[in-house]
Amino acid sequence: MKAFEFIQMHMGRIEVIVDGNLQRVYFPIRPVCGYMSVGYRKALMVDVDRETQATKVKGLMDAVPDLSDEMNHNEELSRAIL
Repeated sequence: MKAFEFIQMHMGRIEVIVDGNLQRVYFPIRPVCGYMSVGYRKALMVDVDRETQATKVKGLMDAVPDLSDEMNHNEELSRAIL
């Protein structure tokens, strides 16, 4: 039971349509993802164009470098000794 709970907490899922078939894609959620700031998350939710699946995916993929930098930076700050 603990293994199932661990997997649920550390895996994400998206649903995509491929050739008219709905498919679920599972992926691991990296621990650093817990360091995304609330402000950045809200801005990302507002800024990403969701008109079509293609524009939504493009918008999210364009945001990945900045998002990754911010989460890594926040994670490093959390470990910094002051």
